[in-house]
Amino acid sequence: MSIRDNIVLLVGIMLTMAAFQACGGGPGAQTGSLEGAFGPYPVEFREIVQNHVAATYPGGQVLRNVIVRPPSTGWVLHDGQMLAGHVGQVDFSLKDQEQQTFRRVTFCYFLYQEAVLMFEEQEQAEWCSPTKQRGRE
Repeated sequence: MSIRDNIVLLVGIMLTMAAFQACGGGPGAQTGSLEGAFGPYPVEFREIVQNHVAATYPGGQVLRNVIVRPPSTGWVLHDGQMLAGHVGQVDFSLKDQEQQTFRRVTFCYFLYQEAVLMFEEQEQAEWCSPTKQRGRE
């Protein structure tokens, strides 16, 4: 084989590999799982939640120390339907309007189709418990 033949063969292999990866047939392809149903952990989860906190509590009600924990995928019962989405917890300091002091709070967030569908303080959010996330209960 000449050098030209080797280059043509190499380019053909590279194009075939690129097409194979574009079709999702690579080793990272997932089927039959929650992640496969709507993609892996959304990179934008942090940004979506931080924007939601800022919009929900404007005007200095929240200190800038919003800590977004990595979410997990799970099923949550909403309006009688089991929905697959991302469930995560967010810690921040929220201003107590009566005492004019900041208190540390933890909120649970449920993102469905990359939008906040539910959020609630962790103590009241029954849907946020790990056992309820993992299966259809």
